[in-house]
Amino acid sequence: MSDRVISNNKKNRTENQILLAQYFTPQSIAQFMTTMFKKAKSKSDIKVLDPGAGEGMLGISLVQSFNNKKAKSTFIELDENTFKKLSENIDAENVVSAELINDDFINAALELEAESKRFTHIILNPPYFKLNVNSAASKKLRIEGIKVTNIYAAFMWLSARLLDEGGEMVAIIPRSFCNGPYFESFRQYISSGYSINHIHLFDSRNKAFSEDKVLQENIIISISKEKQAETVIITSSSDQQFKDVATRNVNIVEVLKPTDKSKIIHIPEPNQGISLTDFVNNKLQDLDLMVSTGPIVDFRSKEFIKSQPSKVAIPLLYPSHISGHKVIWPSDTFKKQGQYYIPPNNKQVNLGVEKILHRTVLPLDGYYVIVRRFSSKEEKRRIFAAIVEPERINRTEITFENHLNYFHLNRHGLDKKLAFGLCAYLNSSLIDTHFRRFSGHTQVNVTDLKNLPYPNTDTLRKLGEALNSVDTLMDDIVNKEILGKVSRVL
Repeated sequence: MSDRVISNNKKNRTENQILLAQYFTPQSIAQFMTTMFKKAKSKSDIKVLDPGAGEGMLGISLVQSFNNKKAKSTFIELDENTFKKLSENIDAENVVSAELINDDFINAALELEAESKRFTHIILNPPYFKLNVNSAASKKLRIEGIKVTNIYAAFMWLSARLLDEGGEMVAIIPRSFCNGPYFESFRQYISSGYSINHIHLFDSRNKAFSEDKVLQENIIISISKEKQAETVIITSSSDQQFKDVATRNVNIVEVLKPTDKSKIIHIPEPNQGISLTDFVNNKLQDLDLMVSTGPIVDFRSKEFIKSQPSKVAIPLLYPSHISGHKVIWPSDTFKKQGQYYIPPNNKQVNLGVEKILHRTVLPLDGYYVIVRRFSSKEEKRRIFAAIVEPERINRTEITFENHLNYFHLNRHGLDKKLAFGLCAYLNSSLIDTHFRRFSGHTQVNVTDLKNLPYPNTDTLRKLGEALNSVDTLMDDIVNKEILGKVSRVL
């Protein structure tokens, strides 16, 4: 397909396209996506669907890849200006037997399904934005049994329902659906009657739509409507030019764990070897440890957060108090409104003081390991852990702001060796690489931390004993204790 037909430059996008979170697919990506269709290429009755078609790059590229003038195609696009350009491109590229629908895809998909229309090939680059739970779209989707929080998952779910038996779908979508409770229903649906066949990764999170400065981490995924294949193809490239594609075939159990009820999708890197779970496979609950999210939401608790100490003031830790692997409190450079929390009394809230204290305040009777819930887009590691050392803070109680997760032993601190070992393990490249297999966003949730594999407590204490201070949380110490001589894992 010629470059002249499609405009993908951000300055040429209309305000409505920006509002609809619509990013046109670069030609190189469109062409690569067409190569990911395999089994259905031999079908004589080819029916193509391009949901949210934009100017038609994906659907036109796919139709042309068949070199089959008898292929029927359906293009659905909501934005009127874009729809006009789509129509012009269909004519310019001489795409025959094409049906163009100017409508919202949710409406159009439900109508196609009611008419028993099915497609052998579906290719899509859906918009992505959060769905308001009270929006008309969300309500309509829930009636259909589609429970999603982002529009791209709705596009995928509806498209999957429109697949013919044995049909294939290839989509470029954010990686965030691979884990977390918000996308669990979507993962359950896909894993129940479809086969994940091929997943392509981009080495850098901003390379897929670099011209539009999209920082969401995207993958390309191929799914077919049939029993799950035993092998999944994993490929990766440094950017959208696909000049350095690495390929690896993995068993489906490396991608979807048979015993995982949440159906978290793990994506191993093509150029790496063994799995971390071959060495450690304890869950956090096996260690009798817990992880929770900081209870203090600062914008809701402004009247209880102070900048000056007092007899009843309790240290309030924010992510900004983390310096390296240490916690520096109080901090001279702290920019928030205050570093102290004053628990409310009976007159200020409907709950009793004892319940408030139990809910928000912890005894500083040991060491806590804290993890930032958010990292910036291009930081080298996803998980950033630090140790709260009681001797540095020198108080009897402590509490945490909502942007921190904290590890504890039934709401009490850990012993020093265990805390140091756990902190070192969480900061290791082993965990970072493993975490990236199933997490494509910068948020680290409590559920994510609970689902990580952990060494037993004896091993963690050995790690802690090998460390002289929090400044020596080094990969080589973790690798030696966990892996022996092995240094590369998934």
